[in-house]
Amino acid sequence: FWFRSVTGSWRSAWRLEESRALSFRDDLTVAQNRRCLEEELPRIVRESAAKHESLSLLFLDVDNLKSVNTRHGHPVGSKVLQAVADGAHRIIRAHDRLYRYGGDEFCILMPGTTALGARKLGERLIQVLQEHPLDLGRDRLAVSLSAGVAAFPEHADGAGHLIEQADHALLQAKQEGKGRVMVAG
Repeated sequence: FWFRSVTGSWRSAWRLEESRALSFRDDLTVAQNRRCLEEELPRIVRESAAKHESLSLLFLDVDNLKSVNTRHGHPVGSKVLQAVADGAHRIIRAHDRLYRYGGDEFCILMPGTTALGARKLGERLIQVLQEHPLDLGRDRLAVSLSAGVAAFPEHADGAGHLIEQADHALLQAKQEGKGRVMVAG
């Protein structure tokens, strides 16, 4: 009886932890999801403040995804989202975090990185995606991103403000012609 109750509770705990991990992951892109970002960001901001380190947030938006879905269908739109996530995973550092924020938006959280470093990473990701268009059989589809950067404590005083500032910079990038990175401020 003791062995069964111990292994049973261990299995239950493992299943609960596995279920929790799955609830924080986006099925399509294998990135963490928005719920995970919202839970982790305040803690990471506090840790950065305690270490007197910069923390940057790169907010990404896939340009023209709606027209890709209309012209090529949603399965191609899904491949575009997967290509963005794959490209980001290839170039971010092990301790950086990729999140699918929603729809066609992603966030990359970069502890110990200045706004300039985040901007460079965003530009590199845009370049990587342009150099590796999606193969659609007879067609090739170039993927374009716009990005906004904000850094703590340079541009924001907390988690919510950091997202707000990066989102505002993203909006500026879109207004200035897409396919570019803008820094808050």
